[in-house]
Amino acid sequence: MHHDDQVLLGEHKWNTPTETQWTIRRKVAEILVHPNFSQLSKMDSDIALLRLNSPVPLGPQRAIVPICLPASDEDFTGHIGTVSGWGSVSSYGFVSSVLKATHVPILSEEECVSVFGTAAFTQNMICAGVKEGGKDACQGDSGGPLSVLSEGRRWVLAGLVSWGRGCGRPSTPGVYVKVAGYVNWIKNITGASDTCGER
Repeated sequence: MHHDDQVLLGEHKWNTPTETQWTIRRKVAEILVHPNFSQLSKMDSDIALLRLNSPVPLGPQRAIVPICLPASDEDFTGHIGTVSGWGSVSSYGFVSSVLKATHVPILSEEECVSVFGTAAFTQNMICAGVKEGGKDACQGDSGGPLSVLSEGRRWVLAGLVSWGRGCGRPSTPGVYVKVAGYVNWIKNITGASDTCGER
């Protein structure tokens, strides 16, 4: 299956081609969408893997290092997550040319259900945000990471930006794919190539 999609790694400011010396571009050879995903059914299992056309050099001397996968039963409730992306800086506003990040507390499943109800929020999701609003992912950030710095000073991928109601509204957290629930699926496809520990 042929794709025109490309992946840019090591990028920071996407409208400047010479800004970093370690930017790597790869073609997407295959897109593997989770078999349970359906836009018609609540955006559940909103996750996919991209197989690149050739390997990416990774390692401690390089700027590009892989993020760690969580344990399949890991619970990030109460942790502070860092969400990053090049999306809009306000609801339906202009996108950012520079990678932006913000810090949001990850809420419990009960808190998320109390906001969205069980019809919209499933056990395959987590939500994060501050009560007063103003810190959130937005349009154009979808698929981006919600990462947590673990006790071992490693970044762990807790969630993927999935959906929300507006951006940064008070008492309306953003909703993310709960990556812990998909670790076994990811490892089955990737051959458990979790190399994040090789620092």
